[in-house]
Amino acid sequence: CRKLNAPEKENPVKFLCCGRLEFSLQGEGRRVTRGLARRQQAHERPAGVAHAEALDDTIDVIAADAENAEAWHNRASALAGLKRLHEALAAYDKALALCPQSAASWTNRGNTLAALHRREEALVDFGRALSITASDIEALLARANALFYLKRLPEALADCETALSLVPDHSD
Repeated sequence: CRKLNAPEKENPVKFLCCGRLEFSLQGEGRRVTRGLARRQQAHERPAGVAHAEALDDTIDVIAADAENAEAWHNRASALAGLKRLHEALAAYDKALALCPQSAASWTNRGNTLAALHRREEALVDFGRALSITASDIEALLARANALFYLKRLPEALADCETALSLVPDHSD
């Protein structure tokens, strides 16, 4: 991951590592800003429409900056939502090549592998996510789910218990 500070005339999209995107009001940024607003209202539309719009929104960002890890992550998530799982894996691979410390990308890639019934491979990705952020409840529960399907019930239960212990205000 690296910080990019391109002048706005050269690249209207600025970002810091795999973190938050900041969009200028010029050029391609308008389209992306519209896309973000549409995604905020996504709950009002069928999921397929929201995923298709999100996928469309990544085109301009990636065209402006093919090294934008978050755009590749968002593209992969949209593809996964559209059940285009092999394409989603390729996009997660690109995101992770650009930012290997993205626990969210590892978790989502693992979820995509699990959806393809490649659960042993998914476990590796969930492990990578947890090596970055040990308290990642989503990764713990996703790994527990994969372990459950692999009939590794004691390990699945341990991950569920760990996730539950991380929930604020949880009492035994």
